[in-house]
Amino acid sequence: FLLKSTLFLFQHNNFATKMRRNMYKRIITILLAGSLLFSAEAQNRSFAVNVADYINFLTINGEMSFTFTRHWSCHFRCRYNPFIFKEGSKEQLQNKKLELSAGVRFWSWNVNSGWFALLYPDYLKYNKGGIFNIKTFEGESYGALFGGGYAFMLSKRINLEIGVEARAGYRSYVAYERPKGGRFKGKWKNFFVEPGNVLVQFAFIF
Repeated sequence: FLLKSTLFLFQHNNFATKMRRNMYKRIITILLAGSLLFSAEAQNRSFAVNVADYINFLTINGEMSFTFTRHWSCHFRCRYNPFIFKEGSKEQLQNKKLELSAGVRFWSWNVNSGWFALLYPDYLKYNKGGIFNIKTFEGESYGALFGGGYAFMLSKRINLEIGVEARAGYRSYVAYERPKGGRFKGKWKNFFVEPGNVLVQFAFIF
């Protein structure tokens, strides 16, 4: 029995060690690949901030991108809003969210200039209420953002990007009667297509 137990523990530990090594190798490979993409001389990298999001209840946001061909660029975006306004009152409102997106843009002429179309797989977790009506909705969605726009070259290193997006996917959410202390109204799951973000953002190219 002791011999079998010792053999089992040895094999188990050996398997766990191999798993950890494989995991570390994959992480290192991903990090190296990412560093090569971001350090290549031919790459154009940019960081963009959407002014329209700050008007939307002070939503903090940022979008990082890098170029991999003349017409294609890869983008990573995060939007975050933790704020509650007039908290505790009958007029309480919030547009809380955490949104993560990653995808590509196609540029008709050249990257970071002119017309572009975008497609970003998207995850959104939200809690919003008291804005257009007193009801509050809380949930999460999985889907994609799609849309397009135009990039104006303000200088060699700064662009102004104007665009619109729509969102489609699957979501699950619950509803409450009002933002604070509201009665539970129900739970739903459905597919959806709806307006997405408005882009009025400055992109800093480096």
